[in-house]
This record gives sequence, C-alpha cells and structure tokens, in this order.
Amino acid sequence: MATRGEVVEVQTPPSILIDLNQSPVKEPHLCKFEDCKRPRRGYNDFCRQHRAIGKIISGKIARDKAISEIAARDKSNEVTEVNRTGSRSEDDSVVVKSFWGDITILLGIELGFYLLILLFMIPIMILG
Repeated sequence: MATRGEVVEVQTPPSILIDLNQSPVKEPHLCKFEDCKRPRRGYNDFCRQHRAIGKIISGKIARDKAISEIAARDKSNEVTEVNRTGSRSEDDSVVVKSFWGDITILLGIELGFYLLILLFMIPIMILG
C-alpha cells in the first residue's frame, strides 16, 4: 500500500487465521460415510453397504429398547411352580370330552332339524 510516496506493508492481525488445509468436502454423488468412495443410491445419503449397516444398527437399537421396556413392565422374572401332585377336591375335577361324544351330539341336533322340516313339509305335501 502506498501513501504519499511511501510504501507501507500491511500485516495481518494475529487473530485472523485461515486454515487452507480443512477437511475436503465430499462430492455430492458419493456416500457420506467417512472414507467411503462408493456412489450414493437413490435419494439416500449412503451407499448400499452403509445404508444396510445403518438399518441393522437401527433394528438392534429398536430391539434393545423394546426389550428394556418389557423388562421394566414385568418386574416378576421369577418362575412360578404349580403343584400338580397335590390332593384334589371335587371342584377341581377335569371333564374330558371325547371326539365321538361331540359327533353324536352334532348328529342328534342335525337329525332333530331334519325331523322338524319333515313335520312342516308333510301338511304341505298332503294339502298340496
């Protein structure tokens, strides 16, 4: 800079520092993962491999969160034993229905239904 014929050098103040060796900005068509040089796919910010890794990690996080919520709700993680060899009273009796018993009941109901239809059809057939 020159003032009235004098040459004066302007020095930059020490507080302003411009670092020219900043981390390079990646090209927009490349995966945004640290050192990945593969192209992005679709409207995602990552390549196929890093997108798949992200899905796996997010699934694991969601699974762990669900497990911790279930554990928080269920405070009794103890096994409950049932005494099946104890004495039984008359109220504790178990009724076991057989397959053939159910079939005979259904056949009886069906036969009764057909007899009712036949009883209503006989006067119609006679009076015709």
